[in-house]
Amino acid sequence: MKIHTLSGVVILTLTSTPIMASQELAEKNGCMGCHLMDRRTVGPSIKQIAERYAAQPDASATLYEKVKNGGGGPWHGTWGSIPMPPHGDNIQPDTMKTIVDWMLLQK
Repeated sequence: MKIHTLSGVVILTLTSTPIMASQELAEKNGCMGCHLMDRRTVGPSIKQIAERYAAQPDASATLYEKVKNGGGGPWHGTWGSIPMPPHGDNIQPDTMKTIVDWMLLQK
């Protein structure tokens, strides 16, 4: 019985660590300054973003470009009048991809 419990803890830790790490990356890189998990602030919530892009087959690439280059995008005005600033100069590409992929899982 102790082996099963320990195995469950190890599996849970291994599967949840990337999710937590990605949220930590989002916090560390300033994403959470404008985007909260469950409610809109300066920008839409992380969950709203994930739901908005859920049906797009190229969602990861589209959102990556949005974070990298900034801009109002197709829903500018729907989520407010403040455009997304570009972050291509201050977030490493692999970090940005990790954050974007994590955001898209939050629906």
